[in-house]
Amino acid sequence: MRDVKNAKTDKRLSEKKLASVSAVSTDSDSNDRISLKTQKDLKNQYKKAEKIKHHYFRTFYYSFAITFIILGAAAIFYFMYQQDKNVFGFADKYYDEAVISLEEKEYSKTVQSLTECLEFDPDHDDARLLLAEVYEELARYDEAVTVLSEGIELSPRNEAFYSKKIQLLTQTNKISDAMEFINSISSSYIIVKLSELRPSTVVMTPDPGTYDSAVNVELISSNGATVYYTVDGSAPTTQSLVYNPENPIRIEKGTVTIRSFAMNDNGMISDEYSATFRIYSENSAYIFLDDKVEQMVRTSINKPTGAIYYRDLQSVKRLSNEEKGDVKYTGDISTLADLVEMVNLNEVVIANEPNIQDFSYLQQLKSMTSLNVSGCLIDDVKAKQIFSILWINNLKMDDNMISDIENVKNMSVLKEFSVANNTVKDISALGNMTVLRSLNVSNNLISDISVLSGLTSLKSLNLSNNLINDISPLSYLTMLTELDIGTNDIKQLNAISRLPNVELLTVSNNPIQYLSPISDYTALKSLKVDGTAVTTLDALSSLSNIETLDCSRTLITDFSALSQMNLKNLILSQAGLTDLSIIATANSVQVLDLSLNTVTDITPLANMTNVKILNVSNNPITNFSMLQLCSTLESITCAGVPLTLSDETAFASLGISLIK
Repeated sequence: MRDVKNAKTDKRLSEKKLASVSAVSTDSDSNDRISLKTQKDLKNQYKKAEKIKHHYFRTFYYSFAITFIILGAAAIFYFMYQQDKNVFGFADKYYDEAVISLEEKEYSKTVQSLTECLEFDPDHDDARLLLAEVYEELARYDEAVTVLSEGIELSPRNEAFYSKKIQLLTQTNKISDAMEFINSISSSYIIVKLSELRPSTVVMTPDPGTYDSAVNVELISSNGATVYYTVDGSAPTTQSLVYNPENPIRIEKGTVTIRSFAMNDNGMISDEYSATFRIYSENSAYIFLDDKVEQMVRTSINKPTGAIYYRDLQSVKRLSNEEKGDVKYTGDISTLADLVEMVNLNEVVIANEPNIQDFSYLQQLKSMTSLNVSGCLIDDVKAKQIFSILWINNLKMDDNMISDIENVKNMSVLKEFSVANNTVKDISALGNMTVLRSLNVSNNLISDISVLSGLTSLKSLNLSNNLINDISPLSYLTMLTELDIGTNDIKQLNAISRLPNVELLTVSNNPIQYLSPISDYTALKSLKVDGTAVTTLDALSSLSNIETLDCSRTLITDFSALSQMNLKNLILSQAGLTDLSIIATANSVQVLDLSLNTVTDITPLANMTNVKILNVSNNPITNFSMLQLCSTLESITCAGVPLTLSDETAFASLGISLIK
């Protein structure tokens, strides 16, 4: 029995083992199947990724190729367009439309089509010339000239642009502009081409010069050309006198300058020709053309009455309209023609004469070295006449309407130049004027002064009342003795710290805080810092040569440095002063201005024993008795200060004048 049991048990164990082995085998087969499936999936995913990668690569390749082709084509088209802007015919299309519109006299459409044509092809010369002609037909002359000027820039060898521009300028009587344009042409090719179209320059017979009797002057030019001329020295225009060959110009006396040019039927003009004829006898009486000039001459030669002879005019070396003392003049100058007879004139002062229209007469004064034409309503056109007087040394043109000083660059011997109170912005024309000693460009619109760095001979420079914030170019001007940079936007003075010769310095009305950069100005005699942000004078303590100091409208509270100076003039107007003891140590002061403060006690002035002139206007002072002890006092200005009758009597008895 036991054996049977054991046998059954063994059988069951064997079956279990078999089942176990079978299960293991089944699991193994299952895992193999899963592994095979995973590998297959991975292969599929790889193939799919490869496919996507190739797709993107092809897409990028084709996109790049297409882009390259498009850009290449665009580059080719652009190159073709640059070589010929009308390569696609757009410009010609608009030009043809313009021609049709012009035939139908539809000028606005013509202008529009020609404008669009030039937008496509700015080098379309035919369109540009036609547009100028249409503008001419519409009397839009300035626009026509502009179109032609643009054409000259784009096609500088197209003589049609030049000739048409000249014709338009002469047609509108802008003769001086036409001549200036002709003279500006630098192309020898264009000059030759235009010479074939222009009439010849006027020839005068007899030759210009001095004659002792009357002469008949004939003007000769090209056949068919009309000759325009003037005999008063003014520039001729198409509204001037027309020369008639049957009636020569007769000159019987005096000096006459004939200016002339010729113009043909095509509107082309010759160069201007000018000649001076003088019928002179020193014993002949001279008849003045201008009453005020006659008054000035009589003052100059001290001959208030009687005839003035030509020989008298030879002695006039200085002519001025300045009124001094008993010298008074009536009326205004209207013409400068009389000055031509004063061949020995050295200096001319004709300031504040608003009625002078022609300054060209001054160009004949070859001995003149100094000229003052301030306040004469001179604009840029009139200024050009004056800038052509190349031999003068001193020129003053203040208080006019000048904005352009470009032509002053030709005045190479100019030593003193003043153009204050005008509207000048650009002073670059001064760059080569290295002999300048004095320059005044105050009260203009200047912001850039870099050109001044080369004017190392300057001794006096006035830049006040401009728009300057950078003064670094001034560091090179070591010869300066006078410098005014007041009323600008200058914040510090470091750039001018090494100008050892400066004697007069004005930095007023600038946002300057520190004076330390000028602490080595040992030659300084006058300093104006009024209206600045300066609060201390410590930097000036070693400058013992200062005689004049203006600290008005500042916030300075410490004046101890004044005791180290040899001050003669001290201006402290509107300086916030209440106590005068802080300035009492400045006992060398002779002129003292304390106006517009809040001083009540002037007792400290007793220590300032050298004061001669005192201004205490608009201060709440109640007691003046101590001033009676100042033995040097000569004058007191006390406007707005209540003086008692006894004070006035006391000052009068001491010989002290009162100005209320």
